[in-house]
Amino acid sequence: MGNAFSGPDAFKFFNFTPKATAVLQRDPFLLVILLLVLTGMGLLIGLAFYISFVTGKPYRKPAEKGKKGGLAGYKERLGKALKI
Repeated sequence: MGNAFSGPDAFKFFNFTPKATAVLQRDPFLLVILLLVLTGMGLLIGLAFYISFVTGKPYRKPAEKGKKGGLAGYKERLGKALKI
């Protein structure tokens, strides 16, 4: 039972190249390190997104009512600027 995850076919289910499988068989702790680093990076990205989302809420501009958007608003602002 204890030898189920050992031998030449221990990491074959990852479908790595034979060279990569040999490296993992020699030092399986490298796979643990890789998974920990990827998990940590994912947590940092999630934390950064959460912080940017939460801190961005109070600084959002409220939508101005009655303001025309697009080309109509541009023509209106241009007319005021040129005093037409």
